[in-house]
Amino acid sequence: MNKFIKVLLIFSTILVFIIVAFVVFLFVIRSSNPLRRTESQIRESILEITPIGMSSDEILQIIKDNADWELYGGISTIGFPSDESWNTLIGETSIRATIGHYRHFFTTAVVVFWGFDEYSNLIDIRVRKDVLFI
Repeated sequence: MNKFIKVLLIFSTILVFIIVAFVVFLFVIRSSNPLRRTESQIRESILEITPIGMSSDEILQIIKDNADWELYGGISTIGFPSDESWNTLIGETSIRATIGHYRHFFTTAVVVFWGFDEYSNLIDIRVRKDVLFI
C-alpha cells in the first residue's frame, strides 16, 4: 500500500470514530434528561410526587419548593382543558406550572396542569409539551 492510501485509511478511521462517539454522546445526553420522556411517562412521575387526593395547597407548596418549576399565577378558578377537547374542563379549579425546558432544534417547555374537585383535592393531571419558536 502506498503512503497516501495509508493516510487516507487512518483519516477515515478517525473520522468514523469521531462520528460514532458524537452520536453516542447525543444519545446519552438525550436519554439522561427526564423531561425528554413521553408525556405519559412524565405524568406517572408527577403522580408519584403529587398523588391523586392531595390538596391544592400541598401541591402549591411542592411547586414553590422546587426551584426549577415555574408557577403560572396561583389556583385558577376553572379546570384545565382535557386532551380530547378544549371545551371540556377537568376539575373545578386548577394549577399550571412549567417543570422545565429542553432544547433540540427548538426549545420545548414541559407544562403540568393539576385539576381539583370542589374540595380542592387533586382529581387528575395533564402533561403537555409546548414547542417554543423563539
